[in-house]
Amino acid sequence: MKNSIKVLAVLVAIAMICVLALPLAACDKNTDDGTITDMIGRKLSIVPGSYSRIVCIGGGALRLYAYLGDVDKLVGVEDIDNLSLSTRPRMFDNVARPYVMVIGDSLTDLPSAGVGGPNAQSAEAEKILLCNPDLVISEYEDADKENTLQEQLGVPVVTVKYGSKGVFDANVQGSLTLLGKILGKEEKAATLCAFINAQKAEIERRTANVEGGPSVYLCGLGNWGTTNH
Repeated sequence: MKNSIKVLAVLVAIAMICVLALPLAACDKNTDDGTITDMIGRKLSIVPGSYSRIVCIGGGALRLYAYLGDVDKLVGVEDIDNLSLSTRPRMFDNVARPYVMVIGDSLTDLPSAGVGGPNAQSAEAEKILLCNPDLVISEYEDADKENTLQEQLGVPVVTVKYGSKGVFDANVQGSLTLLGKILGKEEKAATLCAFINAQKAEIERRTANVEGGPSVYLCGLGNWGTTNH
């Protein structure tokens, strides 16, 4: 049963990428006072829908942006997601990354925004500055480091979270909703969140009568520790 759920979760991720092609209208709603609270509690001044030079850094940030944002607004990419680089980190080359399958060709000519990947413990401010972004979407979740990076860059650095449970993690919907507000695509964000919930409900329906089954211990799922299921 658990393997089936994991396979369906991957299919959901692929289907979410397909939603990128839908002609959904952008929502013009702004935040009440021009501020947002990002996924680690930092309050930022933003102008929804005004950003045209965007860089995504940290594991999961580009994936989340790809579900909502315009690829032609990306002005830099971490090496791990630039498949044209022979020196890029390769630990995820054999892992299904639907967003790279869809937008990979659009990333090959972008300047480096840093190495990226699980071995990168902090953002590379100098490389990001060379990309000249007006907005940075980050998955580095240290508030002090994010505030320092924002001061160095002089542009908003918005922290998102992907969580540890794939597309069904509550952080994914929280991050999509947040990005929808910032990018002026609240309607599309709401559509994606509804799609995720519908797929989760379908999985739960299909497995409602499954009883028993072996307990499973999975270890070594990432570079930084183990996961117990």
